[in-house]
Amino acid sequence: MKRRSRAGGEPVKPRRRKHASPKRQKAPRRSAAAQSETTIGRLTRERDELLEQQTATANLLEIISSSKFDLQPVLQTVVNAAVRLCRATSGEIFRLDKGLYRFEVGCNLDPRYVQRQKPIVPGPGTMVGRAATSRHVEKIDDLLSDPSYTLKEDAKIGGARSMIGVPLMREGEPIGVIILSRHRVEPFTEREIKVVTAFANQAVIAIGVRERESQMGRQARSAEQALELLAGVSKAASVATDLHTLALDCLAQSVKAAGCQFGQLWRPVADGDLIRCIANDYFGDQFAAFHFLSIKKSWKKADKSLPAVAWRNRTPLWVEDLASLNDFIGVEKAQASGLKSSLTVPIMIDDEVFAVFEMYSTHLLPFNQTMMAAVAKLGRLLGDILVRKRSDLALRAAHSELARVSQFSAMGVMTASIGHEIRQPLAAIVTGAHAGLRWISRSPPNVDEARQTLKNIVQEGQRASEILDTIRAMFKRDSKEVVAIDVNGLVSDVLELVQSELRKQKVSVRTELTDHLPEVSGNRIQLQQVVLNLAINAIEAMGAITGRERVLRLKTALHQPDGVLVTVEDTGPGIDSKDVERIFDALFTTKSKGMGMGLSICRSIIEAYHGRLWVSPGVEHGSAFHFVLPAMAAEAQ
Repeated sequence: MKRRSRAGGEPVKPRRRKHASPKRQKAPRRSAAAQSETTIGRLTRERDELLEQQTATANLLEIISSSKFDLQPVLQTVVNAAVRLCRATSGEIFRLDKGLYRFEVGCNLDPRYVQRQKPIVPGPGTMVGRAATSRHVEKIDDLLSDPSYTLKEDAKIGGARSMIGVPLMREGEPIGVIILSRHRVEPFTEREIKVVTAFANQAVIAIGVRERESQMGRQARSAEQALELLAGVSKAASVATDLHTLALDCLAQSVKAAGCQFGQLWRPVADGDLIRCIANDYFGDQFAAFHFLSIKKSWKKADKSLPAVAWRNRTPLWVEDLASLNDFIGVEKAQASGLKSSLTVPIMIDDEVFAVFEMYSTHLLPFNQTMMAAVAKLGRLLGDILVRKRSDLALRAAHSELARVSQFSAMGVMTASIGHEIRQPLAAIVTGAHAGLRWISRSPPNVDEARQTLKNIVQEGQRASEILDTIRAMFKRDSKEVVAIDVNGLVSDVLELVQSELRKQKVSVRTELTDHLPEVSGNRIQLQQVVLNLAINAIEAMGAITGRERVLRLKTALHQPDGVLVTVEDTGPGIDSKDVERIFDALFTTKSKGMGMGLSICRSIIEAYHGRLWVSPGVEHGSAFHFVLPAMAAEAQ
């Protein structure tokens, strides 16, 4: 059969017969209830993950606030939480130490793997080295197939396959690395990486807090030792009748204050170029043999020995490790006697070296700036004390140094209250987390209430952060900025800081703050220290009071003609009339464990801003401390 053609000659294609085909059935649409159930399930999982992370963070913050000076439990909590929340098999934290990364803590690690750990150099051959070098999160989906990974044997022992490394960054520099591993090939997700990064940030905060606490603890102890040293020298000078007796007494006090076990006295030969060790002028009987070797030697001023260098340079010389002084003569005999560190102090009279204290320790002594400053001042003041008998002048010259030292001691009081202040928002966070769980556990879940609870948790977390920022600002040493200050705000800030102490001592607070007071000019941290010191003194004064209410009153008011008056009053036993005139004197204290510097420094701060500080009896009981500062408008005139 021939095909018909269209006009134009083209054949017509035959039509294909359409076969009836069964109609496609549309997939049944999911009901609104099923879709809602899926959404709720997804939100519930996200909520559970968020709550678990918030709870872990709250637990970590609680440990940070309670484990004073102890970083180990904090880092252990960090790695444990990271392993749990990311479903990892194991985890570990390395910290930077003198250019190398050393193992610190681990979770679910094979003991054989831990025993094989060695310091790691930054570089591409290890996960720790990669993260430290790149300063970013590093991933290995399967480390056994990674050609540049050099620790495959250790990995086989540990069983790790998929890994991530998250650097602990502080001010743009790595100070450690968190490693998480899975004993299976299962790459870590972006959500899990964010979780680990959040915990890494918490670890950095914890390390910084611990370092600052440790530094403040060391500085506080050094401050007390320096104060005791200078006060002891002053006391000895007041009763000494000759140079020999006083020099030996001061040598013994200096040896103890510096943490040494042996010391001996050297004197330049009159009208000569030699310095000699004085026979029997030493402290530390167990090193008598070394002393007898020393008295046989005389050093010239140009010699490279510890006494000669201190004599020549007229400055103290602190040597942390005697092994670093192989080119110094006489050091080998000190090492042979079991001595490892030294401190050599010249005693000055009119810019000339009168004597040299040579002191040694049987263990390594890290350089101590506070003690170094104290012994340097001692060396210049001792000559005046000995020759001119002007101990009062020496104490005034030392006052500026002691003021900074005492500031760290005062900060120690605030450090003790950090834990109490942080526990409040932490408790609110944990309570909120439990409440959120209850709202979600209802049938149906109350999502709105749960959302509001999570917002409350975030607010409390921000509050905890603000408390830490406030205390960190108060710890700054070199903040000397003079600004306009609202005195009422200053008082309110101090009341926040002493809340825990008020509750502990069961002291109630009554404030009478006059509105619209003019601003005063000063350094906020220093003036805050004054109010804080007066408030703490008032609280402590009421510690033994029974039979009447313990009340702390804080008042502000205009002071004619052009000043602002602040009053801190207590209901304690008051100040004995014989002590009122001396209460602001340096080194005078009525406390069994006080240093006698707090009120003296408070008065110095107030007077530095052209103000006045005084004390008067309380209205019914106790004492009232007042200080007045000129208003800014009055100062401008």
